[in-house]
Amino acid sequence: MVARDLDALAAGVKVQKETDCKLVYDVHEVYPWMIEDDVPRFVFNAAVKREQRLFMCADAIIASNPGIVDWLDTQAPKDGIGIDDPITLVANCRDPQPEFVPPPGQRQLCYLGTLHKSRFIKEMVEAMRGIDGRLVITGPRTAHSLYDWLRAGNMPPNVQFLGDAIEKTEAVMRESDIVLSMVDPANKNNRIALANKVFDAMSIGRAVIAPLGTANGNIVTNLQMGITTMYDQDAFSEGVRVLLDGDDLVRLGKNAYDACKNGVWNWRTQAKKFVGVFDGLR
Repeated sequence: MVARDLDALAAGVKVQKETDCKLVYDVHEVYPWMIEDDVPRFVFNAAVKREQRLFMCADAIIASNPGIVDWLDTQAPKDGIGIDDPITLVANCRDPQPEFVPPPGQRQLCYLGTLHKSRFIKEMVEAMRGIDGRLVITGPRTAHSLYDWLRAGNMPPNVQFLGDAIEKTEAVMRESDIVLSMVDPANKNNRIALANKVFDAMSIGRAVIAPLGTANGNIVTNLQMGITTMYDQDAFSEGVRVLLDGDDLVRLGKNAYDACKNGVWNWRTQAKKFVGVFDGLR
């Protein structure tokens, strides 16, 4: 039995008790942080206590980023019992494409994913008014998203919104020189999350721009696969110009691809850890 995130954990514990099955808690975000700004404080506190009470029932725990591991470690009992088994980190990586194809050099940027206001959408669109390049955006219509704002077309002519075109994301990324992964670091989950689109960029071999003070930014810096900027429109604009006007895009893209192909940031490596969790429950 797998319970993904806190909202499924109580049901998972109930099934575990009724059937005597093994329970794996698969955590992709710190749920109390996710609701913190939208609920009264007592609801946040109740969510924290709920997780503290229930996650120790799991027979194994999988976390999608190191920040979640740190969070659960702090929530474990302090009476010497602790977590019986280590938490397994399994990042949502991609396997590399068969070969590295350099960026096309068309001065194109792309943003592919959630259209929430905390994803720098309006800022990146406005920044393009002063950038000699082109920005392509795709993303789904979800509650509180900027989908309709983008669809309304109040954008400079060098910005194109493709709507919810998930089938085009890989093609758009291949046609682009830079992948944008700007998330607001003021949000705690944003700070610790490892974005799927960063792993997508690695699998193809594209430079990434990410914000300082985030796990995404740390990966970009450590692997030398792009640049990080402040979560600020002017700083972002300058970073884009530096990349587009420089001669590092091929090198940065190749670094990204090599980290996926030859390092641990691929699904082949991560899947072995994932399967290993379940093998350990036999």
